[in-house]
Amino acid sequence: MDPKQAARVLEEIAAMLELAGENPFKVRAYENGAKALFSFSGDLAAAVASRELLKTAGIGAGLFANIETLVRTGSLPYYDELRERFPPGLRECLRIPGLGARKVKQLHDALGVDSLAALENACREGRLAAVKGFGARSVETILKGIALVRGSAGLYRYRAARRRAEEVLEFLRRTSFASSLAIAGTLRRSNEVVHAIDLVAASREPSRLAEAFRDLPGVAEWTAEGTGKMSARFADGLAANLRIVSEEEFPATLLFLTGSEEHVGELRNCAKRLGLELTAGGLFRTKGGARVPGASEAEIYAALGLAFIEPELREGRGEIEASRSGELPKLVSERDLHGLIHVHTTASDGRDTLEAMVAAARDAGYSYAAITDHSKSAGYAGGLDEERVLAQREEIRAMRRRFPGFRIFHGTEADILADGSIDYGDEFLRVFDLVVASVHSRFGLSREEQTARLLRAVRNPRVSVLGHPTGRLLLSRDGISVDIDAVIDAAAESGCALEINCSPQRLDLDWRHGRYAVGKGVPLSIDPDAHSVAELGLIPLGVGIARKGWVTPSATLNAKSADELTAWLERRRGEKLPPE
Repeated sequence: MDPKQAARVLEEIAAMLELAGENPFKVRAYENGAKALFSFSGDLAAAVASRELLKTAGIGAGLFANIETLVRTGSLPYYDELRERFPPGLRECLRIPGLGARKVKQLHDALGVDSLAALENACREGRLAAVKGFGARSVETILKGIALVRGSAGLYRYRAARRRAEEVLEFLRRTSFASSLAIAGTLRRSNEVVHAIDLVAASREPSRLAEAFRDLPGVAEWTAEGTGKMSARFADGLAANLRIVSEEEFPATLLFLTGSEEHVGELRNCAKRLGLELTAGGLFRTKGGARVPGASEAEIYAALGLAFIEPELREGRGEIEASRSGELPKLVSERDLHGLIHVHTTASDGRDTLEAMVAAARDAGYSYAAITDHSKSAGYAGGLDEERVLAQREEIRAMRRRFPGFRIFHGTEADILADGSIDYGDEFLRVFDLVVASVHSRFGLSREEQTARLLRAVRNPRVSVLGHPTGRLLLSRDGISVDIDAVIDAAAESGCALEINCSPQRLDLDWRHGRYAVGKGVPLSIDPDAHSVAELGLIPLGVGIARKGWVTPSATLNAKSADELTAWLERRRGEKLPPE
């Protein structure tokens, strides 16, 4: 169990304790413990085993005991007992953005709300608006939240599911009963959210591998769907589906279970036109049923007259035609990135110092980093006023002398205000080398207002990168309502870059808009939005989204060298960068 999974358990315990009317100090203790674990960047299992976790602020002996149980067993009886005290529907209401345990308890006491359906009825019948502290705007917000919760039911963020999948693969590898193992499905395609983990294994001892699969730790239930098909469901509801096949069948099964329904359907049509049949077991001749040799996915694609299609592209969105015509893009990879843009430090809401972040970026093999702490409007995040900005610039100048050969750009993540102007004002923005401009407030503006807001921002020559363009938080907050194609068009005209934010909660710009942006010549910046040294490692998540969006190295802003980025920034702002 990783720190964030454990943190979410403590967070939910705190919410349920508040629902139960428990001592506020006890509630706060669990809230503080959750915050501590959300910020924890080390190996949680090792910190528990060595008891080093007890040295972390916010983790007392009682919390440590619960965390230890969680880490060692994957479950916590106290958590399970609390969950049994409240209807599942009431707990589901806690997922509504901005509602919180206190308000849920208030509505439960006043209106008997104990489910999403009951809450929706109270909204639509006008009863909720009559409760003290609620009104027409609350009703509108809650109804949107209910729709979001229902729409995200059974979905899991990519990073959490990927980690679980890697754990299952490692568990199965250790059995030595599988000759080949691979992740398939939406995880292999790097989709931002997934319904389940899909795995393919080749084995000469399928029954023994299946028996080992039944011993997976943390599984609440498992089912066998037939020979070679099994599914385990973990306590949090995430399912892991395992398909066990022969080594000969493995490439076709992996291909079949990786592509979307549309992609596989188009492949089967390709096969049909060639007098072949593609199944999960292999590629066969229609007449006679002879197997067409295919020792890898690439060989199967070749037999269908196609160039190999990278897993991320297998969505049925034109990749088959591009493969056939030789127009598949060379997709960006982690090794193409020379530097990191959008990095926070303890100057605002980061958890590691400037020196630590710079050293970690350099040690990871990058040649530059852009430090972009929050602007003054972000008081909730310790945003820097003008005086602190100038002090930070001097600190960065001194740090540059300590890291020769590594370029440190002084930047900011500046708030885009409601009218599209940028925090600090255009004149003061000149002191920065680079400006990431982001929306952090006024999410309820109309589509027309949000579009005008972002259009003004990307047309501002002081803005280098439009940060997390829609402001979405996966499975918890929809992005702003905006005409993103119009924003991309404006960015293409002005030369502004758009961000692909690597945070597992964001992964924004949505990959579905990437190909359009690339076609328009808009630079895309794959940024970690790192608030700690550990979060510099989020880059692979953004790279996966970029690859799904057909993004190439030449279309990637931080695939430029430090000198190339400097030249680009100077063209963008129409003047030299401030002296170092």
